[in-house]
Amino acid sequence: MRAAGLLLGLLIGCAASSAIPEPDPAMSAKAGVPPEVLREDRAIYAARCGGCHRLYPPAAHRAPEWASIVERMKEYAPIDDEETRRILRYLDVAAMR
Repeated sequence: MRAAGLLLGLLIGCAASSAIPEPDPAMSAKAGVPPEVLREDRAIYAARCGGCHRLYPPAAHRAPEWASIVERMKEYAPIDDEETRRILRYLDVAAMR
């Protein structure tokens, strides 16, 4: 089931607008993780958040606001603590772009 969700996230991610940036080397360096990890983080964001509503650009909110929003969405979507951490990492680093 989790694999299906990530696959959906990859498909949604491919269709997402440029407002949902694809991780680049600079973003990866800022996050301190390899590019493929940050791409997975983006896919989790697309799957868990884009499955219910449109994806918002990372720059739409500041990090504390995103943390509050994602925590609130956990009531409605199957987002575990690890996915929360990864979604917030992507949003934080992509917003700095």
